[in-house]
Amino acid sequence: MTTIKVKLHLFLERNNQAPVQNSAYESVENSALSDFDENYENLGDRKYLITINYTDNDDLEEKIEELLTSLEDKAGNRDCNIADTYIHAADDESRRWE
Repeated sequence: MTTIKVKLHLFLERNNQAPVQNSAYESVENSALSDFDENYENLGDRKYLITINYTDNDDLEEKIEELLTSLEDKAGNRDCNIADTYIHAADDESRRWE
């Protein structure tokens, strides 16, 4: 098993263009992130450090997709989307997922 630390940059947008309330971010953070990595670190400014365990690159890609899907689902429950959200390897910003 291999481990990678990634940084999540979470950007929520309201589907009706209204400002996003902090409670929407907290809801997405508390559900999606804690389900994925209960020891995630909040870096401030809607940035999070997450540890992912994986077996190979295909498994890593699948887990990143699962995280993004979970974030999209949780945001959708708050009438938001994650259009500008992205993830990159903590030690290599060129390794990026959207």
